[in-house]
Amino acid sequence: MQSRNVEKNLDRILTAIRNRIRERGFTQLEVQEELKWGRSYISQLLTRQKALRVEQVLQILKVIGVEPAEFWGEVFQFGEAFGPGRSPGRRVAPPSLFSPSPFEDGDDSVHDEVHADS
Repeated sequence: MQSRNVEKNLDRILTAIRNRIRERGFTQLEVQEELKWGRSYISQLLTRQKALRVEQVLQILKVIGVEPAEFWGEVFQFGEAFGPGRSPGRRVAPPSLFSPSPFEDGDDSVHDEVHADS
């Protein structure tokens, strides 16, 4: 179950990145060149051929002019109940900038939900 949630969240993040790049009038190649990444690197990230890290997402967002809080808020719909079986008191936890990436080394044990204390 946890692995499925991680996969679903990764799909949501990748789709949102691709959409934001396009919406802001950039191509993946332009973003890649601005970041001085190697040939087809961004494509490999966005198609899961390479592991995507939070730092890389933040770099992409900076290039295309999207605020990280806005991006994560839209991707995970912070503060809103969504999907079947969710109660209004449950929220999706934001990705931690200080913990290891859940996408490296096959570790999918990262929790993606927390209960609101209120």
